[in-house]
Amino acid sequence: MSRVSAFKLFVCCENCLKESVRRIDVPDHPDAPADIDELMESSLLQRQRFVCQQCESAIGTITGAGVVYDDEEEEADQEELEPIYF
Repeated sequence: MSRVSAFKLFVCCENCLKESVRRIDVPDHPDAPADIDELMESSLLQRQRFVCQQCESAIGTITGAGVVYDDEEEEADQEELEPIYF
């Protein structure tokens, strides 16, 4: 299996409901998340900040996530997630 190089988070603004996509690059570290479940449990998400580009609200909901592997240009299929507010 290829190494995960990044995750794509699908985020919905709580104020204007605009959807956006955010790419989170995975650090080259032995404890780096290798799949979406590990990403949800990791501290990598805690360090992320969201500001809507449309209305500048700081509250967003993660509605899905995808994985980008080293040898792929685009992410794998989007996985639906329970809402996570940040």
